[in-house]
Amino acid sequence: MDWYGIFFFRAGAPTALLYGSYDDWLVVLSAVVAIGSSILALQLTRLSQKQTSVVSRRFSIIASSVSLGAGIWAMHFIGMLAYQICTPVSYYPDATLVSMMPGILASHYALSLMSENQIDYRKLIKGGFAVGAGIGAMHYIGMLAMRMEPVLKFDLVWVLVSVVVAVALSTLSLWTGIFLNQKGKIPPKVSIILGGVLMGSAITAMHYTGMASARFLGEAKPGFNPDDNQSITMALGITLVTILIGIIATAINALIRYRQMLATIQASETRLSTILDTAVDGIVTINTTGEMIACNDAVEKLFGWTKAEMKGKNISLLMPEPDSSNHLYYLKNYQATGQAKIMGEGRDLDAMRKDGSTFPIRLAIGEVKLANETLYVGFITDLSLRKSIEESVRQKDQQIQSMMNNIPGVTFRVSLADDWSIQLISDAVLQMTGWPAQDFLSGQLRFSPLMHPDDIARVRPIAAKAIAKLESFEVEFRITDRNGSEKWVSAFASPLLNKDGIPYAMDGVLLDITESKQKNAEFEGIVNAINYSTSVAEFTIDGFVISANQNFLDLLGYQADDIEGRHHSIFCPPDFALTDTYKKKWSSLRQGEFVHGEFLR
Repeated sequence: MDWYGIFFFRAGAPTALLYGSYDDWLVVLSAVVAIGSSILALQLTRLSQKQTSVVSRRFSIIASSVSLGAGIWAMHFIGMLAYQICTPVSYYPDATLVSMMPGILASHYALSLMSENQIDYRKLIKGGFAVGAGIGAMHYIGMLAMRMEPVLKFDLVWVLVSVVVAVALSTLSLWTGIFLNQKGKIPPKVSIILGGVLMGSAITAMHYTGMASARFLGEAKPGFNPDDNQSITMALGITLVTILIGIIATAINALIRYRQMLATIQASETRLSTILDTAVDGIVTINTTGEMIACNDAVEKLFGWTKAEMKGKNISLLMPEPDSSNHLYYLKNYQATGQAKIMGEGRDLDAMRKDGSTFPIRLAIGEVKLANETLYVGFITDLSLRKSIEESVRQKDQQIQSMMNNIPGVTFRVSLADDWSIQLISDAVLQMTGWPAQDFLSGQLRFSPLMHPDDIARVRPIAAKAIAKLESFEVEFRITDRNGSEKWVSAFASPLLNKDGIPYAMDGVLLDITESKQKNAEFEGIVNAINYSTSVAEFTIDGFVISANQNFLDLLGYQADDIEGRHHSIFCPPDFALTDTYKKKWSSLRQGEFVHGEFLR
């Protein structure tokens, strides 16, 4: 059997061909239906990508596929009716219905691919090929559904060209209308319109290219008027059916969208309600008259009232006097002038519980303007714990300050950062330096400029070495006070370590040892004067010579090496050194008594 000859026309065959013409208005109508259906299908597909439910997304894709498939089918038959030929034409109902399926199935496959969250070029090409093939299959099945006397055959070259045109334009449409839109390279509205125009062009171009491949073998029926085929009436009917299908598809998608929005709103309300009820702070909503509309669970815990007891009551219920009486005035004044000290900010004040006890709170109020009413939302933070902590801290600070002021000398803490800034210093620094503690704490004055330059060069390395070894240290240095007087200061300090064992600060005490230094200097002068004017020797409590001055050595005729380390008895007669009287003298000395006697040279 010649299968090729059944469907395809052989050029040069001695057969009469029947030619027709197109109704321009129906051609335009077919293109408009194709473009409109394509825009609608792409828009519905874009909306389906926002569906969070898998079932809702599938229904949206089905609606989009039916819309596009119906558009392809309608465009084809309007285009067929636009072709006027001088012979009666009707259609096989079963083949006509079957011709709609390729377009719908191909559209469903392609749009399912393109509605996924991740689209790549492989999916784009597969989708474009499917839609193009679906358009082609629908077209040629639909043409084979024609019932007429002439025999319908096709030119193979034009058939292939029509399919290539359909695949190319369909791919370009999906690339423009969905792919670029998802990648964010084209605005949604522009991509949908441009993609719809390209898809409609693909359907239209494929149809009329396919019509160019059609060969009607036969002769015109004498006296037949092409208008008798009622092309316009049928075209309008098909258009209306297509519009109806589009409306139904849109309605289905809108219903799915509405259900999703409703579910989203309900989920948001549930989430918001959960957040509000689990919030630690109290949240209460009132209207313009101060009537409580709603509150969260924390308000119940804070004030001791239940939600049912508070609902409908005035917010002044939660306020002590005088705020309770003045609240309505404050509210009306704000509504009249728009001026409020608390709106949009926070304020510390007292609130009242159900049992009449008051407690400190932090209140912040926000205004919510709705279409038909204005609401105020108050955020209430219980400050009882914070106030208690602040009071404890204040008392601790007073204790520390009192201890610092009662400790002899100046207590301090300095940071071990580059500038060694003073973080803490007692008020006793005023007496030592002439400057108040605040001057040092504010950074206005530092301690190092008060120190003698020679002492700074000596003290800094000692402190740095001790800190590096994590050891305490003691140094003495000179300062110049506010009156220009020089003072001697003794510093005792030790490093403080952080959790990693690294020193970050240094605590210590400064003592004014100026008077001690002066007394030591005076005592040293007296000792030197005695040493130069009197014969002096130093003994242990057991009587052994430790040292002797030159006057003593010259007086007795000894050299220092002769007597150091020897017993005092060398300066006495041998017999006397053995007597009880001599021994009692050293016993008396050990008891702190004064003893005198004679020495031998």
